[in-house]
Amino acid sequence: MIAKKVLGNIGEIKSCEYLESAGYMIVEKNFRCAFGEIDIIAKREDIICFVEVKTRAGSSYGEPQESVNPLKTARIRNTASYYLGLKNLNSFEVSFDVISIKVSGKKLQMEHFKNCF
Repeated sequence: MIAKKVLGNIGEIKSCEYLESAGYMIVEKNFRCAFGEIDIIAKREDIICFVEVKTRAGSSYGEPQESVNPLKTARIRNTASYYLGLKNLNSFEVSFDVISIKVSGKKLQMEHFKNCF
């Protein structure tokens, strides 16, 4: 079994690779402040995307994206608001995305939910 932190790191690396191949530019990874953390901040055209990555090695606790609950989305929104003000990016359109990754052996299944909260 893969350790939780290692699994999370794999998910974030694979998510960045996927986003870059889809035309996104990675702006920041693991942005932290008093409000919370955002896994990936990316830009595509005139949209700033705040991406939460959820990676799981099984489905006994449900689908990875199901763990992005209202409390988590509120934290991400507050953190994103802080980030936009800090970087003077309030004029940009934003998207809140979730990348769900399931790992089974050497197989990886990824799903990108765009602007989902």
